[in-house]
Amino acid sequence: MTDPIKQRLPTLLLWLVIGVFAVFFGALAVQQHWTFRTHGLDLGNVDQALWNTAQGRFLHFTLMAPVHSRLALHVEPILLAFVPFYWVGLGRPELLLVAQAVVVALGAYPVYRLAMSQYQLATENPAWIAPYILLIFPLAYLLLPTLESAMLFDFHAVTLAPTFILWAFLALEQHQPRRFIVLILLTMACKEDMPLLVAMLGVYLLTQKRWRLAAVTLSLSIIWFVMAFFVIQPTFAGGNIQLDRYAWLGDSPPEMLLTAVTQPQLVFDHVWHTADLPGYLFDLFFPVAFLALLSPLTLLPMLPNLVINLLSANPFTWRLEDFHYGVPFAPFLLISAIYGVGWLTRRMPRRQSAVYLTLTIVLLGFTVVYHSHRGYTPLSRAFEWPARTAHDDALHAVINAIPPEVPLFAQSNLTPQLSQREIIYGDFGYFTNPDFVILAPVEGILLDATRLENFGGIHQYLRQNLINNSDYHIVTAQDGIIYLESSATPADLPTTFYTFTIPDAPLEHPLTVDFGDAIRLHGYTLHFNRQEEVEISLTLEALRPLSDEVQPVLYLLDALGQPLGGTADMPATMVWLPASQWQVGERVQVRFNTLPWFTRTRESYRLALGMVSGTDIWAIPARLTPQIRTAGDIAPRLPADRTLVELARFTLHWDIPTGGPSRRQVMLPRMSVWLEADFNQQVMLEGYSLSRNADSTMSIKLVWQATESLPDLTRFVQVIGPDGTVFSQSDAAPDQYPLSLWQPGEIVSETVTLPITEGAILHVGLYDPLTGQRLPLVTGGDHVVILLE
Repeated sequence: MTDPIKQRLPTLLLWLVIGVFAVFFGALAVQQHWTFRTHGLDLGNVDQALWNTAQGRFLHFTLMAPVHSRLALHVEPILLAFVPFYWVGLGRPELLLVAQAVVVALGAYPVYRLAMSQYQLATENPAWIAPYILLIFPLAYLLLPTLESAMLFDFHAVTLAPTFILWAFLALEQHQPRRFIVLILLTMACKEDMPLLVAMLGVYLLTQKRWRLAAVTLSLSIIWFVMAFFVIQPTFAGGNIQLDRYAWLGDSPPEMLLTAVTQPQLVFDHVWHTADLPGYLFDLFFPVAFLALLSPLTLLPMLPNLVINLLSANPFTWRLEDFHYGVPFAPFLLISAIYGVGWLTRRMPRRQSAVYLTLTIVLLGFTVVYHSHRGYTPLSRAFEWPARTAHDDALHAVINAIPPEVPLFAQSNLTPQLSQREIIYGDFGYFTNPDFVILAPVEGILLDATRLENFGGIHQYLRQNLINNSDYHIVTAQDGIIYLESSATPADLPTTFYTFTIPDAPLEHPLTVDFGDAIRLHGYTLHFNRQEEVEISLTLEALRPLSDEVQPVLYLLDALGQPLGGTADMPATMVWLPASQWQVGERVQVRFNTLPWFTRTRESYRLALGMVSGTDIWAIPARLTPQIRTAGDIAPRLPADRTLVELARFTLHWDIPTGGPSRRQVMLPRMSVWLEADFNQQVMLEGYSLSRNADSTMSIKLVWQATESLPDLTRFVQVIGPDGTVFSQSDAAPDQYPLSLWQPGEIVSETVTLPITEGAILHVGLYDPLTGQRLPLVTGGDHVVILLE
């Protein structure tokens, strides 16, 4: 290999990485769009605003009615660069998504140049391998989950800003002020709050004593921010829409500032506890091995967005990934890591090149660990390629048949496919709010019942008011998809509509449970979606004719199996195909996708199924009693007085739920004390572990093993006080798992938490719940005594 090729090889490798990244994320973003995982906010409304601009209606849109100008929502002049593509018929959502991926990928090049520059400054004898090792920095940048998530959450102009920022910083390094000015103008054109970030670059320039460039930067950023935030947005919105997120601080910017100054404890509690500042900063700096903290001056530009995100009352802004709110941090994490490594290296007396390269490799280790848990590539355990289904194909066919001039209503995940029209709405307030402001009534309505959440009973409303009693009539209905037009001939829902209720895939977890004599559960499938709530699909069968009062309910349980929440809003299947319409012996698919709980703050939790006759999901007598028929290797728990069937247990691992159904165990876990207490040669208490809690309670982990088939017995744990009386007691099947379901040799562990008193001991044993008679120990007595001291 010739010397010129050797010299260019690292750069060629860099461009290869950039190209692979752009192609992969462009394809992934487009695939999400084609499988209806994009939304009206913001891909749909950006596409509509640009399409309308090309038609002569400047940044006009209707997807956020009553707001009708994109300028009321955000000030993003950079969007106008896409208008020429719309003029010539090339503008479409796919173009925006691919362009976004390409622009983001190009940010890796200035990262590499900055890393090379700092390496040369920090070392006197550069190593030949350095140009290859330094490729770690652009790779770490492209593997940042906060950057990747922004590319995959629709399209946002602010996602383009990191690339302009990085090129601007490179221009600073190379003393090219004119190029720097152009690039900060492009940065500010991405969103109305970007001038605050650019202003902090001006402060950074002051610390570098580059007075003239600092003055120009600060002047431009202040003028731009004032115009965007205090003139343009209020002109088109009648105020500032974004300020609603900070209304807890006051009704206006001066009031908000006054609250921040006069009530610092209120602000501290919100930022530190509610928004979880410690966790936020840990996740922010972990991917760069916290090396960015060694260069605080280059972290200055992150401050405005930290304040904007963490003072917000919108929980979405507190999340670095899944949305786009963390993307402005990405360039400064890498810039600061590069400068931090250089700073630390220069303070080493010898072997500076080795130190620099070693720190770079350490950074790669942290990057890979974080990405493996939370990234968006196949390197991450959370990665999933969105597969296109027959249902998606049916949706595309319906969409392609809708005339482009028809004023339309569609739910959010359908609007980006239909946004190139003058009028389209996606807010259900169009139907439910009599004061909803519209420019013109819609002539067509497109819904997908399978993906529409049923919060507030919107499915019942739509069925009653649109399908059964409205001026709109069915044009086509298949597999949960409904398209209606005002000019259509009245018709009933055809049988093709109900195919979404027919099980269409093998069950992930077969489990046969009869609920009374009414309904049989055949099994279920868990649907994971990164940090979002885990959804569950069931396959059910009517064992006899049912009334509409019978409904499946999914319950959230805490780590000990106590119910915390339930699905009061019915799944789509139960609305469109009520239980009274089920045929005896026919299997029906029910998917729970309307989940009223928030589990991201819970380290562990469980989900359970109940069958309720009536509307009160908390009335235990209204629940049909479950009877386990076949369970395979699943160890089904029956919590809530044996009225529910536990389906799965989850723990948060790097804030992403993992887990599944409890499986039968045959291996003994670790225990502090081994007992091998034999109860009547039927079941062994193998041992236990004790732990005292801060709230005057004690937790004991008991480990049981069945030696033969068992009847249903109840375990008791008693706290016996110094006077010999029972201070507290717990009676239940071990871990809510009926002993009649245990197999010989099966291990069952449970944790029991009880209040304790000084000088207490524990009594542990088993008894027959029908007679109250305790099971004897083969060594004598009917309980095990456990000392707490």
